[in-house]
Amino acid sequence: STESFVLNYQALNDEILKCCPDLTADEAVDAGKSLVALLKILHEAVQENPELQTLISAQIKGDF
Repeated sequence: STESFVLNYQALNDEILKCCPDLTADEAVDAGKSLVALLKILHEAVQENPELQTLISAQIKGDF
């Protein structure tokens, strides 16, 4: 469910600005919205294909 995607948007924006300090506040908000949209797409994809979750988890951990 999308309830697992309830995020603290201020924390997300802070992290985006740490990585990309030259972004404007509006650009950081847009980047955050895009990241949340990607997370939702990935969440739906792994629900349909559990092997994808294993692959994604391995890549996050650097075990690929």
